[in-house]
Amino acid sequence: MINLVVTNPNVMTYKLKSLIYFLGLLLAIMLYYTTDTDSNSMEQQTQEQIADNDIKPIDRKLDFK
Repeated sequence: MINLVVTNPNVMTYKLKSLIYFLGLLLAIMLYYTTDTDSNSMEQQTQEQIADNDIKPIDRKLDFK
């Protein structure tokens, strides 16, 4: 169990720094995975659009005069 009663201020500083470090690390991991999945989904959508354009040719009428 974590002892929340601190008599030494240096111990409190250590615990506070450890908590901030842990939260920062957790935030960095979350940001890494959210940006990674966003870029993957954007890349996948782009590839699907390219594939759709390859499958469906554009019908254009060419008027030669």
